[in-house]
Amino acid sequence: MEILFDKQKEIFKKFWGENIRELLVLGGYGSGKTTLGAISTLFALRIPNSVCLITRETEREIINTIIPKILQFATQEERDYMLENWDKHLKRLIHPSGSVLFYLSTSDWANQFQKLAGYEFNYALMDEASLLPEEAYIEIAEKRLRRKPYQKLLLLSNPTGLDHWLYKRFAGKEIRISSFDNPYLPESFKEILKNLPEEIKKVRVFGNWGYDIKQDVYMITDENFLRYDDNELKLWVEKWYACDEIYGAIDWGVSNMAIVIGGYDIDTETLNIFDEYEFSYERLDKIIEILKEELRKKWGIKIDRVKWCGDIGGKRKDWNLKNAFQIFAEAGIYVQHITPPLLQSYQLEDFLIRQKKIKIHLRCSRVISSYYSAYKREKDKIEKISELEHIKDATRYLSWAIFSALRITEYILPYKQ
Repeated sequence: MEILFDKQKEIFKKFWGENIRELLVLGGYGSGKTTLGAISTLFALRIPNSVCLITRETEREIINTIIPKILQFATQEERDYMLENWDKHLKRLIHPSGSVLFYLSTSDWANQFQKLAGYEFNYALMDEASLLPEEAYIEIAEKRLRRKPYQKLLLLSNPTGLDHWLYKRFAGKEIRISSFDNPYLPESFKEILKNLPEEIKKVRVFGNWGYDIKQDVYMITDENFLRYDDNELKLWVEKWYACDEIYGAIDWGVSNMAIVIGGYDIDTETLNIFDEYEFSYERLDKIIEILKEELRKKWGIKIDRVKWCGDIGGKRKDWNLKNAFQIFAEAGIYVQHITPPLLQSYQLEDFLIRQKKIKIHLRCSRVISSYYSAYKREKDKIEKISELEHIKDATRYLSWAIFSALRITEYILPYKQ
């Protein structure tokens, strides 16, 4: 319990109180919902001979997100035992207490739950419940959650609109956790949240019901953020660098330049954006020198080992009237010139964001802000609307250069009701 902050402890005690069978927790970004769910699940597993269930939209998200959290908070003895008794075919882990943890995706909920015909559970966690069908809730709450001596169902979710089944079933009975309740959230990220427009802040920060007005631009969620401390991040950068998977994207104009640096993790097939730079009215050769020194000092990266891409149009000149390609070439850098179509590259990037294939470190505050306010979407058109468009364009180039090469090229805009 010591790893929980005050609001998490309050929710934990309420959920495990005598008169609570089901509890919906609505949370803002970085509010600690996943940690709360992991600790609650571990608590249930420590009750001898419990049968527990975790369900999410996809199996990959369970394996990559909630199960590692449970193992992180377990004791070494618990962790070793569960890893040794993890049957990925049967989709279950066994705890030293004799308790069993099953996990299922709801992407094909009817077939998934058919596999558990006859099973009864003491405890279930529905993570990211807003993305799950109501049928899955009914299957769990009414048919599966009836094993004695106790029954507990914890639902964790981002806020939803008033037409969603969660609102219709739980409005007025939910408990909310704010982003600002989390004392471990970096101050730089809190500043981003504080500066959001009030209508967006109500939903994304304070967990109020409703869809915010920016929701259909990019579907950024808490799971798109990386929270590694400096030492952890450096270790990850070393891994990506050793695999020759460091990428840089450039959006260059004569007066303004934005640069985004990311590592592609070949094991998880994710792009991890970990650094950002912006320049105004600087000579291009000077920018390259600054960048070369910054990458070396901060990350131990050689600038010519980065795979560069972006818009450095060949006809443009810098303040010395030098060709951009010539300046980069003189520095020993090859830049793949790309200007992908705005709508199609937006669709690709939005798809990757939804699939949690793009993650952004909280140190990159300008990149994060750009996902909220650089573009405006009107039906099937994308419009650039703020000074953040340069850094947003750079992230779009980065996604396109990495993922379109993997033949992920055709996506459509999500249907807007």
